[in-house]
Formats: sequence, structure tokens, C-alpha cells
Amino acid sequence: MRRLGILLATMAVSAIPSLAQQPPDLDQGMKAYGAYQHGDIDSVNLANGNVTLHIPLVSYPQRGGKLKLGYEIIYNNKGWYQYQTGTYTYAWRYGGGAVSIVAVPGMSVKQSIIKVTDYSGSQYLLHHYTVTTADGSTHDVGITNNPQYGLLGTGETIDGTGIHYGGSVLIDRNGIQYPGLAGLSGSSITDPNGNQLTSGSDTIGRVIPTSTSTDTTNCPSGTASAFASNYPAYNGATAVLKVCYANYTYHNVAVQLQSLS
Repeated sequence: MRRLGILLATMAVSAIPSLAQQPPDLDQGMKAYGAYQHGDIDSVNLANGNVTLHIPLVSYPQRGGKLKLGYEIIYNNKGWYQYQTGTYTYAWRYGGGAVSIVAVPGMSVKQSIIKVTDYSGSQYLLHHYTVTTADGSTHDVGITNNPQYGLLGTGETIDGTGIHYGGSVLIDRNGIQYPGLAGLSGSSITDPNGNQLTSGSDTIGRVIPTSTSTDTTNCPSGTASAFASNYPAYNGATAVLKVCYANYTYHNVAVQLQSLS
């Protein structure tokens, strides 16, 4: 069995409907060249109706001017997505229903492996890479450098966002490096001048807040759990942000996607 990059062999690629890719009607966040109706704190995707809530909380200037560090409340109402249950099988999962406080900018990459059969009966393993940005939007990678038949391939996002995938590193259009599949040392984010945001502090030594479990005091009735974060404030002070969560139920019909063979 051979392994190919996602852009190799148009005959093999054409055999993939959209298993490894996010279906357009489930797209989240802001896509390049998309059509949106914008408000002060939200944006509506005019193609699929997804509402992206983006409320800025705080922003911290960084050394060098290229790195940004801020925190936003993010929510997308298109909560369904496909996830891998086996080597070649996928199913539906619901991941929506709650807002998230995320650091912006930020991105991560996911690898999917799909088995397809071409018209001659030969089987291929297609290695597909998807970059997800802080707002939840996904960006497919086209493999341009393809050692080991795409298994260790590198490439660029194909939607005009200008993100380079290099295996262990992601590089945005401003030259800022993010951890890739293998991850960078200390999960740092680095600008072209060497300034770094690490998991513990920003470029001028401020402690980056982490969320910790806390009590539900002052939360609304029905709160099931709460988390608190300590954000750096003026004159060395600390601003505490407490987020309260409640449980809810939803009904769905389980759908198992058929594996490709």
C-alpha cells in the first residue's frame, strides 16, 4: 500500500468526497474570501448561517510589535464536526453549546489519514492536514513538498490565508511561528526577531493566565462548575475573571460515516 500527499494523483483525490475536510455547511469562524454580516461582537456567515461570537476581553502589547496577545470570548453555533474513530473511519460529534475564552492569535494543526482505491484497484493512504485558528475556522493544507509519500510532507494553506505547514511548525503570513504536529519547545510562539510567547509568560515577562477550577459563589442558579483566571492589570494589580458553566441535554441521531476502501 502506498502513501500519497493530499494533492497528488488527481484520480485518487477525486475519490474523496469530504471526509477529512470540514463540510462547508459546518464551517466555523472567519474564512478567507467568505461573505459575512458583521456586528460589533458577532459575524454571520451568509453561506451557511453560522454565528461567530467574538467579544474582546483584554489585549496586551508585546515587544517587537509583531506578536499579539489578547483574550476573546468565542462561540460558534455550528457545533457538529467529524472526528476519527479508527484508522479509516469517522463519525459525527457535537462540540458546541458553550462559549470559550481563547488566546488570540493562535492556531493548531490536525492530521487525518484516508484510505482510497483508484480505478486500477491500487490503494492509497492520503495524509490530509488542517489548520484551525482561534476563531474555530479550518484551513486545508496543500502538500507541496512530499517526502515519504506525504507522511512527512510540508505545504501551504490553499484558501489564501498564507499559512505554511512545516510538520513541527506553523508559520503565518507575518512570519510568526506556532507549534505544529510535533510541537515546538515549550509550545512557544515566536516572531521573526526571536521574541517569544511561552506557556508561562509573554515577551515582557507578564504571567500568562491559566484557568483553574473554583467554587460557584456568585454564579447563577443551576451552575454546575466554575473556572477563574487571573489576568495582569494596571500597576501590577490582578483582575480575576470567573466563568460559570451549566449542564444541558440535547438529542441527536448517531450517524456513522462509512469508511472508504
